[in-house]
Amino acid sequence: MTEPTPELNKTPVRYFIAVKLSDEAKKEIRNVFGQVSANINGRIVKDDGLHLTLKFLGELSEEKIETAKKIISGACSEFPLFQVSLGKTGSFPAKKPKVLWAGVRKGRDELAAISKFVSGRAKDSLGIPKDSKEFIPHITLCRLSGKNVPEDFYSLRFIASFRAAKLFLIRSELHLSGAVYRDVFSAEFKTNNS
Repeated sequence: MTEPTPELNKTPVRYFIAVKLSDEAKKEIRNVFGQVSANINGRIVKDDGLHLTLKFLGELSEEKIETAKKIISGACSEFPLFQVSLGKTGSFPAKKPKVLWAGVRKGRDELAAISKFVSGRAKDSLGIPKDSKEFIPHITLCRLSGKNVPEDFYSLRFIASFRAAKLFLIRSELHLSGAVYRDVFSAEFKTNNS
């Protein structure tokens, strides 16, 4: 039995902490974004890639994966579950867009607080610097390869609402056909008994 050569198995693997969307929210994104997506030149994000990233961690060793799990457990013991409602669309950067996204209307403050918490812990225990840009909760819909964005994209609105009950550590493998995601770990937010 021969060992696979390392060079052939160099698929880039990254990890991040995220809140996942409900199936209903994904369905609404498909229906609403589908109205304009045919006119967009870019890579449309598949259903399994629709999530709210709170902290990108990058490559992690097995030991650091265990630390990342502890960060998630710590966050879930601090924060109660909460509602998320989707909102309007936007793009990054504003002038020459490369990414199109769906925003969040309700749950922004909770997502920002959890992001700040996990970013602080990631810096302290994993040595991962805090992000220099302001945290804007969003769901990436498309990575553009062309310059034109249909004007009606910016008038799209999402109304789906779901309960954010868990925080996930997700593994992303980058292939030529796009990223493949796998849940590595999850923990449940505190139940709010008030």
